[in-house]
Amino acid sequence: MDIFEFLANFDWISPLTALVETAIHGNGWTFYLDLDSGWTGARCEKLLRSKGVKIYGRCIAKGDVFFQVPKGQAEYAEYLLLKAGAPLKYHLFSERNHKYIGGVGQQRDWLSLDGLLDLLSSLWG
Repeated sequence: MDIFEFLANFDWISPLTALVETAIHGNGWTFYLDLDSGWTGARCEKLLRSKGVKIYGRCIAKGDVFFQVPKGQAEYAEYLLLKAGAPLKYHLFSERNHKYIGGVGQQRDWLSLDGLLDLLSSLWG
């Protein structure tokens, strides 16, 4: 546990703000990133807002940074994040975006079958 994760345990404002924003904007699609991935919520927000995607419900908990976008913008947001190399966790919103996994700087899970096959194919060209 690093200092940010430790301090997040005492943060009651962010979860409350996220709850209020979700009540106002509706339940959107939630994106998760590992807190240690090098991708901050601010970095994701800057990328998405620059392309017109609304972002809300930001929070840090249990080693994850997460936030929501409206479901109508989720596929586009996911595309933008993957193309930029954001190491999204869990399942994707759109199957069409699977081809963008592994964008510039994206971390791969080498322990998964897909990750292992990618590693082997990169070794044997």
